[in-house]
Amino acid sequence: KQFLRMLKGMCKEKELEIDGQREDIKEKEIRETKRKQEEHLEQLEKEIVNLEHQVKNGKTNIVEMLEQYIGEVEETSEKYQTMAEDLKVGYSQNLHFRILEIFQDIKTKLETTEKAEDEEQEIQKDDETYEARRDILQDRYGELLQQKQKITQIQQIMQMFPQYSEEYKKQSSQEVRSNLNKKVQEMITRIKVKHLQNEKQQVLQEKESIFQRIFYRTTLREQKLDNIEARIELIKRQASIKNPENQPRIMVKNLYESCAQDLDGEFSSEMIELLSAIKRNFKNIPDEKTLVEETHQKNSNTYPIIFNKKSIFKRNLIHYYRQDTENVKATIQDITKHNKPIHKEVQINALSQFEEAINIIQTILEREEGQ
Repeated sequence: KQFLRMLKGMCKEKELEIDGQREDIKEKEIRETKRKQEEHLEQLEKEIVNLEHQVKNGKTNIVEMLEQYIGEVEETSEKYQTMAEDLKVGYSQNLHFRILEIFQDIKTKLETTEKAEDEEQEIQKDDETYEARRDILQDRYGELLQQKQKITQIQQIMQMFPQYSEEYKKQSSQEVRSNLNKKVQEMITRIKVKHLQNEKQQVLQEKESIFQRIFYRTTLREQKLDNIEARIELIKRQASIKNPENQPRIMVKNLYESCAQDLDGEFSSEMIELLSAIKRNFKNIPDEKTLVEETHQKNSNTYPIIFNKKSIFKRNLIHYYRQDTENVKATIQDITKHNKPIHKEVQINALSQFEEAINIIQTILEREEGQ
């Protein structure tokens, strides 16, 4: 019996020892689990801090880039609008108020979201249970990941902003120059047509010769009138193809030539006003002395036809005007033939592209999380 009691005691001690070992193992497992949980939470927190930093920098970068390129577009719009008003020509590339409104909305959204996230983060620190902290951190990580994806999308869209800004400058300049050249050529055309109309009135007062009609089936007056009408038509056709590159220096040169040829060297008040505006808004315009010399040289190289004034029936004059009229009409046909409207690929408006990109950015920011 003693032996059995002793054996039973030994077993009891062994059981206690085993239980103690089990408790130690369990405690170790619990400690290990807690350690791993803490490491997991710490890793999540590090990743969150890293994501927060990326998101914050990304938002700042977006706002700064928007401000930069909105500023560039706004400056371009104001520059060419002012230029167009001074030159009194049309300009349709004005920066829409809608773009500025959307930009302010985007900026407000980014700043408001960041403040709200900072406040939410402070409240979440009060929770102590692992599961609750883990869930909160995982939710936070997921939200930041989605925000980072949005920022990446927006930054990809904004890579085109430098190109839009440069293209907008070119298109604005092209529009103002094109409208200015059109205005200059229309002004010159009006002056030349008026000059020819005055010449026509003088011809109408000339007497017709019965002998010319009998021997040439026409009169000198009729040939002169036909020639004037043909030249008027040619001048109108040429106006649309002059200075295709819309160079201001050529516009000024054309005005000086018209003044010398059609206005006896006296500029009209409209011409003077336009010339002053062109010189104010564009560089590399030749000085007046150079323009006068070039115009004089060009006019000097145009020699008048010498007619046989002793001819009783003005045969040489009639022949000259008839031939000149045919040449003018041939030139008109050539202009019509080689300047037919050609289908060209429509140039996409840079301002519209810029506005569309801003709208897409706004849509991305308004999109529901997880969508």
